[in-house]
Amino acid sequence: MQKICNESHCLNLIRNLVCQNIGKTLILIAGATCSGKTYLSRSLAQIFPASAAICGDLYFRDITDPLLPKNTSGGFLFDVPGAYRDERLKIDAQNSLQGHDIFSPDYNIRDNHIVSDYGKKIKSGNPLIIECLFAIKFLSGVHNNTIRIYMDTDKEVCMARRMARDSKVYNISEHRVREVFLAKFWPSYQHYGAEQKNIADIIIKQT
Repeated sequence: MQKICNESHCLNLIRNLVCQNIGKTLILIAGATCSGKTYLSRSLAQIFPASAAICGDLYFRDITDPLLPKNTSGGFLFDVPGAYRDERLKIDAQNSLQGHDIFSPDYNIRDNHIVSDYGKKIKSGNPLIIECLFAIKFLSGVHNNTIRIYMDTDKEVCMARRMARDSKVYNISEHRVREVFLAKFWPSYQHYGAEQKNIADIIIKQT
């Protein structure tokens, strides 16, 4: 049965669910760009000091990867499932759940290059928290004790956060960010990612 709640209620709910589980718990956080996935992951890491966390955006394909999807004009697509090395992400998740330390990729998001396949060491912990645009789509069948969370955040909120982030971090004009968000990011996610809401255990509403 799905639970629909705000973020503060969600944290208490997740704490209780993890405590009820025997063995390790996998927490998946999915949602559109700038929907609050990373913020929730960090909040959960504070609640569970012994947890491990994996950022799915480190598993993007290198810009030279021939399997990186392109649009009809030949432009690269980074907001679709095929842009990720999801099998590598799945293997790392399984190894972590089995008690092994892993090394996440070192991915430079500024120029879309994999710097190294063996970047930061992530010690095995409980729960394992993974946040990614398509976390539920990629990893729902990996582990029995899985809590699937969907960030159901209003489009205008996501866009405002994206404009603020990209203008500050990447020095991209807010006008350009808004243009690309409306033409590309949001429609693509609605097509490929919004369906994850249907199989989520917890839906966090943000407006």
